[in-house]
Order: sequence, then C-alpha cells, then structure tokens
Amino acid sequence: MVRRVGRHGHEIIEATVSNSGEALTALARLREALQTLPFFGSGKVIWLRDCNFLGDERAASAQAVTETLNDLAEELKNFKWSGVRLLISAGKVDKRKTFFKTLDKIGTVENFFRLVGG
Repeated sequence: MVRRVGRHGHEIIEATVSNSGEALTALARLREALQTLPFFGSGKVIWLRDCNFLGDERAASAQAVTETLNDLAEELKNFKWSGVRLLISAGKVDKRKTFFKTLDKIGTVENFFRLVGG
C-alpha cells in the first residue's frame, strides 16, 4: 500500500555536523520529530539529511554520541511506525555499530555508491 504524504507531512533535519554537540542536537531534533504527530492525520516522512556522524568521524567517536545513538536504536525498535517513515542519508557508515545493525534489522538499508567519472 502506498500512502501519500501531504506537503506538510515531511520534516528535514540537517545532520552535517562539526562536533559532538551538534550531533547531539541533530539527534534531539530527530527524537522530537519522531514524537510529533503528522499534520491532518496524514503520513509523515522525516529525513535526517547528510548525516556525517555514523562512521568513524570525530563526532561519531564521542561517547555521548555513541550512547545517544544506542539509546535511539532501542527506541526505534519499539516505535509505532504507522504513518511515519524515517529516511537517513549519510556518507560513511560503520556497519559494526548498534545503530546501523538496528536500522538494518527493523527497516530497509540501501547503499548507493558515488560514481566517479574519469
């Protein structure tokens, strides 16, 4: 079943960060977006765009970010996804981390590799 999302049914969270504090802010905004009901009873799409703290970057290695991602992974396991979709776009992702493993288990992970022209 394909459900259309109205123009008010999407939220974009910019997730390109320079440090762990900004990563924690982006994750807090994601949590808030997940807990906010869709407008007018329609569906909702949340896009965590250009996330750069899911790999081995400096911000990703901060303990507070790792713990927050692990906590969020647990919340996502129990989240009621009815009418809500989460899209995460990211460059490098550490597939060994709990957050990735959880997303891979509860959702669909697609890899798109950049084409390099020659």
